[in-house]
Amino acid sequence: MNQPTPQAPKPTETDAVDDELPEATPATWPPAGRNLAMVLWPSFLTAGMATMFMFAWVDPLALAACALPSPLLSGRLAGYGLGFFFFWGITASASGITLYLACTLRSPPDEPK
Repeated sequence: MNQPTPQAPKPTETDAVDDELPEATPATWPPAGRNLAMVLWPSFLTAGMATMFMFAWVDPLALAACALPSPLLSGRLAGYGLGFFFFWGITASASGITLYLACTLRSPPDEPK
């Protein structure tokens, strides 16, 4: 009743070479791309939220009647789009200034003893 267990074939020299694949290195972003992403992504999310909160209470057409010339704003969707890009520009500027200040931060000089 004892049946022999099947044995795996013995590895050959070519099998060992196939098993030794180089490890993948993680992709890294160049510094300029990383900085751009650090500025644009949070400002995009913030602009989306600011647009939702703003236009929950304010009708874009009522705002356009007070502030913008008629041909610039043809409908509510154009108002939502203009509002979003306005908020995105403002928040991207704030994020960019913060990144600039963080990158140019200097350590304080050593105090005299």
